Amino acid sequence: LQPDQITYGAAVTTFSKGHAWERSLHLLHEMHGMAMRWDAVVCNSALAACSKGLRWSTSLSLAAAMVSASLQPDMVTLAAVVRTCEGVGRHSPPGAVLGAMRRSVDREFARAGGEAVRAGGDAKDGPDLAW
Repeated sequence: LQPDQITYGAAVTTFSKGHAWERSLHLLHEMHGMAMRWDAVVCNSALAACSKGLRWSTSLSLAAAMVSASLQPDMVTLAAVVRTCEGVGRHSPPGAVLGAMRRSVDREFARAGGEAVRAGGDAKDGPDLAW
């Protein structure tokens, strides 16, 4: 039986809940070596593990790899990276990574605001992100 992307994703998530950031990253490397494409969910799980382990430079590298791989960082990605940096006394991620993540999150909120208006809500009811 050969593991697939779903199997790896479940294992990465399990390791992240157990604070096993090294194992999470090892599985990401295995996935890459087997030509399995990462997705934002798997990367966010690994970022959560890095956050719990206060591995800020590893978090930044993984977030940058997501952007390079054309994955869309989302609010979960941004929160994990910021939480990791704050946990080690860094008040914000470096500008290039943060800028790429902000643009992606802004697109996500613009899309969500449009969906809220189409559903009869008000786009102003969303969170205020003062970048």
